[in-house]
Amino acid sequence: MAASPPQCPWVILRRVFCIVPEPKDAEAENRRNVFISLRAPPRVTIFGVAPSVHPWGAHAISSDTFPYLVATAPSALLLCFSEGPIPIDTSDLILARHFVASAEPSRHPTTGSAGRVPRRRTVGPSSIPATYNIKSVGLTCGLSDGAYVIAELQVTKRSDHAKLHCIGSGDDRWVQKDLVSPLSTEERYWFSNGVVDHDKKLWWFDLSWGLLCCDPNADHPVLSFHRLPQGRSLAQADPFLLGIRCIGVSDHSLRYVEMARDRPT
Repeated sequence: MAASPPQCPWVILRRVFCIVPEPKDAEAENRRNVFISLRAPPRVTIFGVAPSVHPWGAHAISSDTFPYLVATAPSALLLCFSEGPIPIDTSDLILARHFVASAEPSRHPTTGSAGRVPRRRTVGPSSIPATYNIKSVGLTCGLSDGAYVIAELQVTKRSDHAKLHCIGSGDDRWVQKDLVSPLSTEERYWFSNGVVDHDKKLWWFDLSWGLLCCDPNADHPVLSFHRLPQGRSLAQADPFLLGIRCIGVSDHSLRYVEMARDRPT
């Protein structure tokens, strides 16, 4: 029995996907429309999607259309299409899963299948598709093997409650969970710079302030706030921080990283 190819413990993911030709095989066209060329670091792992993955159909693909990686989980990827390389929001989310590794990864990519996530709609008599804030949407594992949960957190200044919008595998609609906000007495706005999946929770982070976390699988999630390390909080959000600070998971731990600037001697 041939030995399976060695697995890289981690990869560097490129946020912007490539658009690749449709598979010629009819069955592959329906089921295998995501392609991942795994590369060992420091090389970058490249993703490709077939035009049929676009929620409006292949005819909607143009030269300024970018497939963008929104979030990752151990067995799934969440993406969207945008008119520009770095989207702010989107009306459609696409989930890629059911990945199959190639026996010859150097010659053939890992493949997966992608499907459209049911749209969330606004509440009210004139219900319309909701727009998702890309930096507030996270993806985590569900309670059963292979299950997933997609969640978007909405925090309002001086409000006693935050809103958690969720949809899980097998669901055909989003549900809203009202959470007690730990920031209700704070006189500042929350600006989410991203979401991290760690320790069965989703962690939303504001790089100028701290992190909010909860377990979206819980029937009644508890939202908690964690400040940045001492001396790193700022009075207000600053886009400049995106270039010098980040929060992510490394070696099974949640880590805050900041690049130090040179100081004159």
